Amino acid sequence: MHSALVSNIFNIATKEKFKPNRHLGGEEIFVLSGEFCDEHGRYPKGTWLRNPHMSVHHPFVDEETVIWVKTGHLG
Repeated sequence: MHSALVSNIFNIATKEKFKPNRHLGGEEIFVLSGEFCDEHGRYPKGTWLRNPHMSVHHPFVDEETVIWVKTGHLG
């Protein structure tokens, strides 16, 4: 069973680091401003990411960043 569909906008402070996280049902991220990063790369404003069901990443930002995130629909 996958997690419920959730959509949010996140304002992430400069130098914020997150614990590694797994995405039940997948995740889509659209970078609205700033630059979103993880161990796989750096994603500037306008980047659209799709992480499949059960994917794991360790996100962080070096500058203030705003992202739109939708989870739970790619399983």
